Amino acid sequence: MSDLRRVSVVDRVIRAIRDNNGEGRAKHVRVVLSGMCSLAVRLDALDANPVRDLAPAPRKRRSERRAGRKVVLTEASVAALRWHVMKSEAAHADRPAARVAGGHPATSAR
Repeated sequence: MSDLRRVSVVDRVIRAIRDNNGEGRAKHVRVVLSGMCSLAVRLDALDANPVRDLAPAPRKRRSERRAGRKVVLTEASVAALRWHVMKSEAAHADRPAARVAGGHPATSAR
């Protein structure tokens, strides 16, 4: 426990876990360590909780998290999307008389 009293040691441990095991595991370890150290402070085994003094974990932007994702549309999903767009009020805002006949493509007989 003597090494865990220093913020730099706890920071190094959390960073190593993040690099080797991922962001989710590092967050979990940080929460568990924080709880352990809080208990140790309450029981006078530690003077302060070193986990509280850690800098917040760097956050990825939403666009960076989604950059690797690809969306693949099937024929059915393209047909459903087209049907929803054609039925939407926004699609017919400047042409109020125009309406698309037919049912939803997913429910139509093939």
